[in-house]
Amino acid sequence: MSYALSVKAAASLEIEEAYAYYEEQSKGLGDRFIEEVEDTLGYIAKYPLHFQVITDTFRQALLRRFPFAIVYDVSDTKITVYSVFHTSRDPETKFT
Repeated sequence: MSYALSVKAAASLEIEEAYAYYEEQSKGLGDRFIEEVEDTLGYIAKYPLHFQVITDTFRQALLRRFPFAIVYDVSDTKITVYSVFHTSRDPETKFT
């Protein structure tokens, strides 16, 4: 089955902010962050039901090298990414 993946504006902004932060820390680190996000999104698109369910509808995929979680849901053949969430933040804000 093929899934369409969309990223909400808030999640895109979180990715951009994290990229800027990591690039400021070390040249090229932001690029490595983006690569890992893209790899994880690709895996989600291929195997959307693989990752842990954290609420009735939301799932969470943890990045391997960065302290971030991608929060998404699956509805029929559509995957929607709601947040690329730094794991040190308050978990209750994942869904806002």
